[in-house]
Amino acid sequence: PNTPRTCPHTPRLGGAPAAADNAQVLVRLRKLVGRAPQRRRRRTRRRRRRLRRPQHVRKWAYDLASARQERCLPGRVVLAVKLRQGLGLGLGLGLGSGLGLGSGLGLGLGLGLAAHAEIRVAACLGLGLGLGLTAALRWGHTPPPAMAAEAPQLNLFDAHSHAGLHEETRERVAQLKCAAAIMGTQEGDWDVVQRSSEAMPNVAVPAFGVHPWFAHRAENGWIERLRLRLASHPAALLGEIGLDKAARTPETRRCEYEAQQEVFAAQLALAAELRRPVSVHCVRSVGKLFGMMEAGAAAAGLPPAIALHSYGSSPDWIPRYLALPTELYVGFSYAINGRENQREKLLENIAVVPDDRLLLESDLECPLDIEEHLRAMCAIFAEAKGWSLEETAERTWANAERFVAAGGGGGVDAGRSATDCG
Repeated sequence: PNTPRTCPHTPRLGGAPAAADNAQVLVRLRKLVGRAPQRRRRRTRRRRRRLRRPQHVRKWAYDLASARQERCLPGRVVLAVKLRQGLGLGLGLGLGSGLGLGSGLGLGLGLGLAAHAEIRVAACLGLGLGLGLTAALRWGHTPPPAMAAEAPQLNLFDAHSHAGLHEETRERVAQLKCAAAIMGTQEGDWDVVQRSSEAMPNVAVPAFGVHPWFAHRAENGWIERLRLRLASHPAALLGEIGLDKAARTPETRRCEYEAQQEVFAAQLALAAELRRPVSVHCVRSVGKLFGMMEAGAAAAGLPPAIALHSYGSSPDWIPRYLALPTELYVGFSYAINGRENQREKLLENIAVVPDDRLLLESDLECPLDIEEHLRAMCAIFAEAKGWSLEETAERTWANAERFVAAGGGGGVDAGRSATDCG
């Protein structure tokens, strides 16, 4: 115990170390002394980084350091972290897939953050699910319930459809089992609407018009070309027209609201002149739209029938629109009005609409999904009005037939059998 401790770098040769050995020891000591400040700075930087980390991150770092001190294999620890990361992200993606398309954005952000720092799995998963839930509730679409194999056959009339406008599904328009009013959106698709209606004249009613999203693209002479198109199709409607204050054009990245009002006023006057029903799109413009209709009624009159397409404004406005000097109908679609966070408002609006002014809509381009959406909205109508599915289909069919025939056109034969209409 009285033996003095020797430096670990001193050769243990029993006796005084040689001069060469002393020189080597001095060199090593100088190196150790020179490295001390650098090591202290490194330890200080590591300590500051640890203090800046959240509490759960510091705990993970402490566990990892403890495992290394206990001479556990670092590979096992890293493998455990990776497995927990993969399990958390897999669970997040699985849950997010059931929330809607918008949840993929939030989960993608969480995936990128987790790949940057493997210890932040819990925080990234929570952030991703939070953003996914928000996106799904605000912008996500609730799919309609699947039709049962023994679902009853119903006569369904889609008062507002865009079937055939999508090029990939254009050839399947002839497979539609229900009647449909096919709406145009701009001058470039009027020929497509015409061909679709000619392919199945007994189940499709064409509609030509300029949508507010494309009002700024209307070229010189468009209103006269629309007049000629309607004159060549006596049973055609005028639509889809209207106002949309939320729309931003890709060319200017702003709302071309003045162009929308100009185009809408011209089409409203044309429909009144030619006595054609119109289907009206309205987003964040319910007051402005009502004012323009009042002005049109005082000037040249209104069209014989107006349908408010996929109505989503306050129920307080519906009685005011019904008081206008025209046959006013209100339509609802599952694609626009069927979101779960809007169900209470939807039921309130349906309850305010008179039974003979309620329209069933899909607002879809793919013909294969139209019947499923119509049945889903038909079930909501039946719930709000206390009707059976068969009565709801019969009432909405009669309403749609009166709407499309309000201008004196041929409309659709209401005597078709249930097997013909799905």
